Amino acid sequence: MFKVEVNLVLSGGGARGIAHLGVVKRMHEFDISIHAISGVSAGAIAGAFLAMGMKPDEILKVALTNADFHIRRPPFTLGFFSRNNLEKALVKYFPVNSFSVLSIPLYVAAANINTGVTDFFSSGELIRPLIASASIPLVFPTVEINGSQYLDGGLLNNLPVEPFVGNDYPIVGVHVNPVAKHEKYRFNFQVIERSIELAINKNIWSRKKECSLYMEPPEMKKFTSYDFSKAEEMFSIGYEYAKEPLEKFIEQENNPQKKP
Repeated sequence: MFKVEVNLVLSGGGARGIAHLGVVKRMHEFDISIHAISGVSAGAIAGAFLAMGMKPDEILKVALTNADFHIRRPPFTLGFFSRNNLEKALVKYFPVNSFSVLSIPLYVAAANINTGVTDFFSSGELIRPLIASASIPLVFPTVEINGSQYLDGGLLNNLPVEPFVGNDYPIVGVHVNPVAKHEKYRFNFQVIERSIELAINKNIWSRKKECSLYMEPPEMKKFTSYDFSKAEEMFSIGYEYAKEPLEKFIEQENNPQKKP
C-alpha cells in the first residue's frame, strides 16, 4: 500500500462532528496523510485540533471531558446564548491565537451575513474565526471580524471544498449530518431549526462532485447536533463506516486506470 496525501473537507453538524474524528483515525490506519484541511462549524473546530497535530483519540477525550465544547439545545424561545464557554475552551487548547502555530494548513469557512458569501480564514487570528464558523443562528450572536458580521458557515456552505478546487491533491469530503425524517413538530423553534437544517443540507449538492471521495455515514441520521453524551458511539460509527470507502479510494489512487 502506497501513502496517499489528500485535502480534507469537514462539514458542520454540532455534536455529530465527532464522527469526523473516527473517519480520520481510519484514514491514519490506511496511511493517508492530510495535506490541508477545510472545515466549517464543528468541522472547523475538529480541523483545528487535527491541524495542531493532535490524534483523533486525543481529541475525542477533549470532547468527552470538556463540557465547554458542548452546545446545548436552547429553550423554545428565541434569544442569544453566551459563547463565553466555547471561547474559554478554545483559549485553553490554542493559547497562541494564530493560524501560524498549526502544523497543517487550515481553512475556516464562515458566513458573511453582510455580503451574503462564504469567507475563508487561513491566517492571522484563529479563535474568532472558529467561533464565527460555529455561531448557530438564533442561538449565538454574530461575530464581528474586520468590520463584517459572521454566523455559522454551514448556512451557505456546509462542504467547503473551494480552497482545494483545481489543486493537485485528491479531495476527501466528509459530511456528518444527513437529513432524517421526523414526525410532526410541536414548537416554532423546532420548525426554524429544521428549516435551517434542510437549507444547509441542500447547499452541499453542487460541492459533492468536486470530491474524489465523499463520505456520509447514514447512521448519523439518528443523532442530533446536541447528542454529546453519545460521542463515543458517533466516533465509532465514523471509524467503522470509513473502512470500505477508504479501501476503494486507496485502490483507485494506486491504480489510476481504475479511476472512474
